[in-house]
Amino acid sequence: MTKRRTITLILTLLLVSTLAGTAFGAYLTYKSYVEIYGTIHPLGEVEIDIKQMPPIEGLEAREDTLGQIHAWTYSNDTELILQLAQLSQIVTNFFEFTVKICQPLDMIFVIDITESMGPYMGAVKENLAEIVNILSLTYKAPLRFGAVSFRDYSGETSSLPLTNNYVAVKEFIDDLTVFHSIPIPEGHCWGLKTAKDEFNANSAIEIEKVILFISDAEAGFNNAPSFTEAKKEADALAERAIKINSVLCGPDETPENEQLQYYANITGGQYIGPEGQNSIFDAITGHPTWIVKLTPITPFDSFHLKLNSSTPCQKEEYYIFYVYVSFYANAVKTHERFYIELMANLEKSQPFYYPAIYTPKEKMHLNVRGMDNRIYYNVWDCEKESWDGWIFLPTGATNDAPAATVCCNKLHITVRGMTGGIWYGFVDLSTGDFSDWRLLPGDTPSAPTLTSNRTTCFLVVRGMDDRIYYVNRMCDSNWGSWKYLPSGTTLDRPAAAILENNLHIVVRGMDGASLWHGIVNLSTEAFSGWTRIPGATPSAPELAASTTNLFLVVRGMDDRIYYSNWTSGAGWASWTSLPGATNDAPAAAVCCGKLQIVVIGLDGGLWHGYIELSTGRFSSWSSLPGSTPSAPELSARATG
Repeated sequence: MTKRRTITLILTLLLVSTLAGTAFGAYLTYKSYVEIYGTIHPLGEVEIDIKQMPPIEGLEAREDTLGQIHAWTYSNDTELILQLAQLSQIVTNFFEFTVKICQPLDMIFVIDITESMGPYMGAVKENLAEIVNILSLTYKAPLRFGAVSFRDYSGETSSLPLTNNYVAVKEFIDDLTVFHSIPIPEGHCWGLKTAKDEFNANSAIEIEKVILFISDAEAGFNNAPSFTEAKKEADALAERAIKINSVLCGPDETPENEQLQYYANITGGQYIGPEGQNSIFDAITGHPTWIVKLTPITPFDSFHLKLNSSTPCQKEEYYIFYVYVSFYANAVKTHERFYIELMANLEKSQPFYYPAIYTPKEKMHLNVRGMDNRIYYNVWDCEKESWDGWIFLPTGATNDAPAATVCCNKLHITVRGMTGGIWYGFVDLSTGDFSDWRLLPGDTPSAPTLTSNRTTCFLVVRGMDDRIYYVNRMCDSNWGSWKYLPSGTTLDRPAAAILENNLHIVVRGMDGASLWHGIVNLSTEAFSGWTRIPGATPSAPELAASTTNLFLVVRGMDDRIYYSNWTSGAGWASWTSLPGATNDAPAAAVCCGKLQIVVIGLDGGLWHGYIELSTGRFSSWSSLPGSTPSAPELSARATG
């Protein structure tokens, strides 16, 4: 495969359309790159399978398959951009000429069937049946439907798994019956959770996922008014790029109108209401989010689609787009062929800004080994600028510092067991529930390290042979197999962070003081080798990453706290010292636009301070209640 130093791929589709009936077919494979500060980063692959297209004969109206696009992406927040660049003129009198790009679609209907929905249920059932009828007849890519009905409590949901048996879907809709129940509120969270679980279990990464949520009442939990649980489910769906099109049946009343608008806004769906029960079909089919039409009346029409990251190097999970051309035109016999030229860019998208109705809050988790060897965590709320208080895990103990990271709305934790071994568990941040512990293969003589991007956790350890090993785990899958770096050893815990689809690792050398930096490319698994960083530390280093910079925080040989930052263009900056001192490794994370740092003071207590990244100003130190005999650990997350 030829590497190109560009992020633009010109894909020329040569379609022979003569009266003689000749045709052209090809199979093209490209790899795309993005250049950031002079460094080339592979972001994925694009394949075009060009189908044969019959000739245009005289006055004709027809739709033909142009081909398929397969796109892999190994980076977060990646955007696929397709742009119609050129169309040659072999036909006259374009009555219609449209290029359509469709993605396989899974849609789940989530319907409130409590008693208050009685006046609206007839219209709801009629609109949903019409959606199934029309899409099953006209949609050009693979299509499945599922359905969930919900009431007040978790045990009252009923569901139909995703299926392409459209008769079964319409039967489920037709059988929907409202139940007598206590008046509002209703269990929105149970309907959303059931749909989320179905997508997680049965919908692949390349499928466009849509929920059509229908209710007339505000959200509740165990029959008491509460938006907290439903909001957490909507936020979790937004993290998984699952759109919610929300329908408010009945009049425009608060808070249900605001709650259903939140579901749509946070996930990128549409809000249909009030009295939405009468316009479900028109709104959904009139403004589909899963099909894009490019009509080349004006050149250079394009569409952008944000993609989630697939498993690094796991090419079985790619995005499939079906490309169709429809036309109604007169052929020009003297022209033998025409060209459609598409530009396909696979590149980093711009940061995603939530609508004004929602401003995400950031939180940070401080994780420590307690004086009783149990594992504790505390949450820093950026908005309140305060700690929530210590929470301990119900089981487990460790004789070293825990490792932690936040990924997919879970606080993932690994520790060394009291008798050895590496143990893993997580806290569900939506419920506070702990998963219990699981013993992982392998062992380490030092504390482990966890880091993550939005979809994948990486565990990095010092092996029993002092080499550096790492293993990864997707959100809802199992841990993979251990890999080790081809060179390098350490006598302490490695530091690790992810920046621009690279796993950065910093270790102390075998001399006990020197600092070394290496990079694993997560697309190719290629290792950069080690680069010496000026300076020295008597404790394990700590890494943290923003969207553009890497931060290294260490205890100096004089026990002061130092930090440096790295970018791919400039490398490591000079060290900056902070006031104060510590006798162990510092903890660091980027949260709220600040480099947050927690250390054990020379008095044995925990101290928290931060550096404003926009100004470089240091906040001064604040004391935290509690203490730990091992180094602390910080991890950050955005939450609702």
